[in-house]
Amino acid sequence: MSIQYTYRQLDEVSVDDLNPSTVSEIYHSRVQPEGSTDGENALAQMKWPRVVGIVQIINGFITGFLGVAEVFLIPILEDIRSSNTIVIGKRNCYMAGIFAGIMMLITGSTAVRSSISQRGSTIQRYMILLILSIAMYTAFSGFLISGYIKGWTEKDKFPEGSSLYEVHIFVTASTLLGLMFVVAAFIQYFQAVCFGEIQLFKRALVCCLPCLFKVKNNVNEGNISNIVV
Repeated sequence: MSIQYTYRQLDEVSVDDLNPSTVSEIYHSRVQPEGSTDGENALAQMKWPRVVGIVQIINGFITGFLGVAEVFLIPILEDIRSSNTIVIGKRNCYMAGIFAGIMMLITGSTAVRSSISQRGSTIQRYMILLILSIAMYTAFSGFLISGYIKGWTEKDKFPEGSSLYEVHIFVTASTLLGLMFVVAAFIQYFQAVCFGEIQLFKRALVCCLPCLFKVKNNVNEGNISNIVV
């Protein structure tokens, strides 16, 4: 299927009409294809996730730093003489804060990268990472909350006078906040990436079920595009 473009000839416009607004209207009428839907142009119209990526990087850095402080820094600073200071176990939920921070840093960096390159492949990788982040952050959040329910991270389980209990609360809060960030970003870009111009959902079907779906190359004026049929 070929795409028909609408052109407005300059000779149809009088000299009085050649103002900035008219020129802008002519330009947009030339670049906007006829018959295109909102879903097909959603990616071009949406804002690239630069700000979202920066927020996710900040959240990932804070979560990771709190996780490192909980597992390594504070135990070393509070008990320098002990040889068994660093403990990885139920008390810190097996470094859940560190893993959550690393995952968020990777996801946020990919978002910033996609906003710089503005290519479909990078926003597609970002969406895949968002899906993985939602799954992992849901598991991390559930694990941290279950620690409170089962009594692993109650205040009496920490050394007396230690600040590890308060730090663990901040780790839990930062992880839950990160879960909200990735879910909000997924909702914002789901329609455009999965069912819009990128067609990530159809690409996943082709990858997982190649016997049911096949790809045809559409060559038109030197431009090659893949069509899932």
